[in-house]
Amino acid sequence: MKKLLIISVAVLLFASCEKLGMGKKHKTCATVSADAVPAAVTKAFSDKHPGIAVTNWFNKDDKGYAARFNSRGKDALDFFDNNGNFQKEEVDEDNQQGNHQDGDDDDGCECETGD
Repeated sequence: MKKLLIISVAVLLFASCEKLGMGKKHKTCATVSADAVPAAVTKAFSDKHPGIAVTNWFNKDDKGYAARFNSRGKDALDFFDNNGNFQKEEVDEDNQQGNHQDGDDDDGCECETGD
């Protein structure tokens, strides 16, 4: 009986973690060249951040693009839809050196800010 209880609790915990997305690995977004990014997106970025260079562009599951850049010594990501409309910005405040990922709550890909 005790073994059955332990097994039941273990299965319940595992199922709960799966449902909450714990232990779930997201795929990394595809890195794309600046030439592959729609002009409206690159213009929106340069209008928002004049003189700032994009380190990497990411394709967000064909739903939009993310630009990785340096903001005052910290890695940052700006997200745009396919039409160049700004969605949000995330800055790696903790300088996690490659462990920071965008905080999208969807099941889509994630963009790494660090190398």
